[in-house]
Amino acid sequence: MLKNYTLRLAQESDAAALLKIYAPFVESEDRRLSDVSFEYEVPSEEEFAGRIRDISAKYPYIVCEQEGELIGYVYAHPHIPRAAYQWGAEVTIYLSGQVSKTLFEQHHVEPMTVLKAGVVERADNFIA
Repeated sequence: MLKNYTLRLAQESDAAALLKIYAPFVESEDRRLSDVSFEYEVPSEEEFAGRIRDISAKYPYIVCEQEGELIGYVYAHPHIPRAAYQWGAEVTIYLSGQVSKTLFEQHHVEPMTVLKAGVVERADNFIA
């Protein structure tokens, strides 16, 4: 069960731990996992730290920590780099294998690797 976890902003020094979570999504022979990352090779620790730095400059990049171990992360990033999309963002979430398995078992649902949602907030605070 997930208990006593902490959410905090990611730091470049988290890159190695986050790569341990991310790498299986790139390296897996199971296409349900490997198709998620859209990468063929695991980035280096330096490259991943640069991604954290670059994304954090404009968007939130948050890690989930439990008992000193990083167990997942979430970040927002540009959806489509065009002027009309300047107010929108895409959200990406990666969870360690054990955390993902625990969540799905606790809620009695089949595992999913890609979920898509669109949330729009209008000026009158109506959410669609």
